[in-house]
Amino acid sequence: MYCILRLFIFFAMFFLLSSSLVFSQSLVTIEQKETYSKIIIDYTTEANSTEVGKSYGEAIKKNFTNFEEDIDQYINNYCKLYAQQSTSSSTIQLYNLFLSRIPKIWPRIPEKYRNELQGFASSLSNANNNVLNDGELSKDEIYLLNLLPDIGRLTQCSAISVFGSISATGENIIGRNLDWYSGKLVKYNSITFSKHRKSNSVARIGYVGTLFTISGFNDKGVFASILDSPTKETFSAENKYAYTYDLRRALEQASSIEDIVSNMTSHDYTFNHNIFLGDIQKSGVLENDLDNNRELRTPDSTLKDGIEWIFNDSVASVNAFLLSGNFENFSSVPSNTIRWEYITQKMSEFTNDGNVDKNEIKNLLTYKGSDGEVGPLNEGDIFNKRTQQSIVFEPVSKNTQIYFRQNATKTEDSPNFQEIDVPDFLAPQISGCVMAPSASFDYAWLFLLIVPAFIIRRKFMKS
Repeated sequence: MYCILRLFIFFAMFFLLSSSLVFSQSLVTIEQKETYSKIIIDYTTEANSTEVGKSYGEAIKKNFTNFEEDIDQYINNYCKLYAQQSTSSSTIQLYNLFLSRIPKIWPRIPEKYRNELQGFASSLSNANNNVLNDGELSKDEIYLLNLLPDIGRLTQCSAISVFGSISATGENIIGRNLDWYSGKLVKYNSITFSKHRKSNSVARIGYVGTLFTISGFNDKGVFASILDSPTKETFSAENKYAYTYDLRRALEQASSIEDIVSNMTSHDYTFNHNIFLGDIQKSGVLENDLDNNRELRTPDSTLKDGIEWIFNDSVASVNAFLLSGNFENFSSVPSNTIRWEYITQKMSEFTNDGNVDKNEIKNLLTYKGSDGEVGPLNEGDIFNKRTQQSIVFEPVSKNTQIYFRQNATKTEDSPNFQEIDVPDFLAPQISGCVMAPSASFDYAWLFLLIVPAFIIRRKFMKS
């Protein structure tokens, strides 16, 4: 009996040691692919949000030796570019302005994301003071990076979807371009796959070290991406929420685009914006005009006078509100009107030959205008000098193909789409069932429990 007790204690200690090892090693993994980093964050363990954030910071330090210096330079150049478009503010003034906005919006970021950000910053930051372009990241600068769409701008994007009768497969095909200031961020393209047990697992397509949602999809096939839609409103962060974190939470909860709309129309945000949405059946554009209408635009919606969309089972978006009654930021902005004209032109070509397939969506996303040259963003090319990512996503199969920009100063003439290796926990449904998000983890623990029990049983029978 004494031997059995010793065996039991030995395996109990072994179990606890194994638990701590699995816990510490499996929270965050980073695999550097050819054009992006594949990041998997496991939220199914007993670790809290702060501990997950710390693990993410440690993983970045291990995998990217110049991350702090590069992102510090990116923030400096971002503020400098912003200052060039301002008539009254210098680079340092804008830097301090952005920092001053953080504490105002911070309390309304969902608590679990605040805790994750704090853990992330505590393990990554080596600087105690906020000093612009010093080669280090302070905690506030990490928060600044993670709130850029909510406290700064300089973004522009476009998107398209075909589904139902107009889709070559009869299923939804979504295309989306991200047009941002790139700088050093081109080194840090990433897809973060977050693995959850009690909520949806989610893929966030963006950059290493960003915890908010730019573009993403969940295991239910719901897709969402942000598009700026400026209305020249005066900025205020008082009593406002961070829409990029509300969108992250919405993807973790949603089963349809209607769920996203419900989640994203109840809070006040710092900026007006569009959210391009899709699920396994359809797509739409949530026009979040905070002072007018906050509604989902569909193929049947009534648009403003002079704007036409003649394609059934299809929606598109540029950086403007198109719904009747919403703010007029379309006809007065050439980059919007020209891109819209190009999108309708390409869609007419495609539909004249039949239904629209995935390759034609890629063709549209990479269209450079009538001259065939990659032009500046304000000339209206769909694929332009600010295009950072082009995404083609199919919600039913989760098939994802993405072009990631690799050079900050030169745009590729022939963008190459790479098929993404989507993990099993985000895989499509099979025979009406979904693979359990933590299947491999549970089997590992089952092994650790069964083996000791089997050995103890044999020992007991011998005695």
